[in-house]
Amino acid sequence: MTAPHPPSHDAPVDHLVITLLRIDAAGCRRCDGTADNIAEALRRLAPALEALETTVTFDTVAVATAADAERHRLPASPTVRINGIDIAPAVRETPCSDCAEACDCADDCAVECREWFWRGETFSAAPVGLLVEAVLRAALGSRSAPPAGDYRVPESLAGYFASLRRGTPEPCCGDTQTTTCC
Repeated sequence: MTAPHPPSHDAPVDHLVITLLRIDAAGCRRCDGTADNIAEALRRLAPALEALETTVTFDTVAVATAADAERHRLPASPTVRINGIDIAPAVRETPCSDCAEACDCADDCAVECREWFWRGETFSAAPVGLLVEAVLRAALGSRSAPPAGDYRVPESLAGYFASLRRGTPEPCCGDTQTTTCC
């Protein structure tokens, strides 16, 4: 007689919701590239997801205000979440000239977007391999909890949204950069 299989804490998931949270800046190559790479990752994973009987919904949320950022607890733009869990909770941002242009700032402004790290390399958009790994982990039932605790809109996002609201470039720059950037 064989021993019964131990109960599994992780079971395949029936449905995944992949959400791309991005600031509402048209033409941001980091955000657009991440959206394109999500689509490519899903294309590559289609046979595996079908075999697992897992369906996927891919949504893009344009975060247009600081209130939106707070409601979505946006740590950086772009952010990719699967069933509410950030696929890359460690955040590093660098200046984003595309988004600086959207708020009429100079190229050296403090508008920053996320950089992605995967297998020892840095990417401006979420790499397809990182996305494939994250989707497979989620589809196979690997769970982790969303971050708890207080949330504050990051300074770079708060400045970006203030600039859009007021129609002036100055708020997008940190206090130390206002004289040099705007």
